[in-house]
Amino acid sequence: MTTTASASIVNLQKINKTYPKGIVALKHINLEIDQNEIIGIVGANGSGKSTLLKLLAGNLLPEQGSIKVFQSEVKNNSAQLKKKISYISQDRALDPEMTGKELLGYFSALYGLSHQTSKNRYTELVKTFELTEFIDRRVNSYSGGQAQRLHLAIGLIHQPKLLLLDEPTSALDPQGKAFFWDFIRSYQQLGNTVIIISHELDKIHHCCSRVLLLDKGKLIADESPDLIIQSHALPILHIKTAHKISNKQDLQQPLQQAIPSANIQLKGQSIQLEINKISDDDKPEVLASVLQICQEQHVAIVECRWENAGLENAYFKMTGQSISPPSGAKNNKKGQRKCR
Repeated sequence: MTTTASASIVNLQKINKTYPKGIVALKHINLEIDQNEIIGIVGANGSGKSTLLKLLAGNLLPEQGSIKVFQSEVKNNSAQLKKKISYISQDRALDPEMTGKELLGYFSALYGLSHQTSKNRYTELVKTFELTEFIDRRVNSYSGGQAQRLHLAIGLIHQPKLLLLDEPTSALDPQGKAFFWDFIRSYQQLGNTVIIISHELDKIHHCCSRVLLLDKGKLIADESPDLIIQSHALPILHIKTAHKISNKQDLQQPLQQAIPSANIQLKGQSIQLEINKISDDDKPEVLASVLQICQEQHVAIVECRWENAGLENAYFKMTGQSISPPSGAKNNKKGQRKCR
């Protein structure tokens, strides 16, 4: 997707980033992002998602290419740009011996906020992120969800115009995640820009105006989530059989005749039909036809389900890879429960 350079607040041209031992993180990335967008970054582990955010934040520099944020080169103006940007990483650098109140005060001073501004931001953030009940406790007593809420509040202390988020909901429970996504929408409505990495693909689909799909360091799609899904994803009918399918040819032929637009795969005890141009209204009729054919071929069915076309489906179709969720609870201290 191309925007005009004058309107964009993020402009990347021909970006390449390689880590030691020749590990290629990003290849020839061109990207422009306008003010007041919510952009989702989606990809398999190791696809370059976090590297892209770190480059935008000025925490890394590329070997080649130009990165401009708010029309300024990041490599020359990183100190000034950090006043407008907040990069909230997966790793929470919170001093365990300090209280939440002390940490908010510390970062207020770090960003040079006046006493009154600091006081106002403290009051607002404690209320917004519901920190009151534990804000005076040391961080080493926090649950994973409480620490994550403080981590997010600290990242917003200076009211950044560009918010960069790397898996921000990984330690939150469902209620906390719902609250967070509501907050992101309201923050964007104030005129701010949000770029977020998340494995919550349903939320990415419904909250983001654009989605960037990364695969092995390459930007393979930059469109609205609906357009990506329409262009690349197909609904799939999954059927599990009681026994291993032995008469594959006898089953494949009538299925293909009944549903010509389907890509049919028979393997072990699994039947998969990836179907082009099918509406929700047509799905019951298609399922009935498949079940009737299976019955005629004496194939016993134990389970059937539809997998709706979505970003996961589109990504797999384009790359052959699944979008794996984060491994474990990286951000949680051992023994801590997840809570909002």
